[in-house]
Amino acid sequence: VGDACKHINRIVQRAQTDDLYGAALGPNGLPLEDTNIQGEVQQKLDVVCNTILLKAFCGCSSAISSVASEEEDEPRSCADVMGDSAFSVGNYVAVFDPLDGSKNIDASL
Repeated sequence: VGDACKHINRIVQRAQTDDLYGAALGPNGLPLEDTNIQGEVQQKLDVVCNTILLKAFCGCSSAISSVASEEEDEPRSCADVMGDSAFSVGNYVAVFDPLDGSKNIDASL
């Protein structure tokens, strides 16, 4: 998880260069109609960081069986996240907001 946080830090520092500001886009190039549980439009950085943390929490130990993120409507099993039933053996659920305040990043806040 620590390595995932370092990776996210590097991504945030390069967000402008790598065109990761603004609303997340779907395969058709249009903004996603999805909102997070707070009713906010998902940002590109949110989607990228959410994926990184989902995999980090599910892959870090056998103690975590599920994850719940602000970016998703429902909790997910680690078996679903990792694509392997071996990852749903833990007793704990990791709950997180992948990048709090991400809509302020392009304003350098």
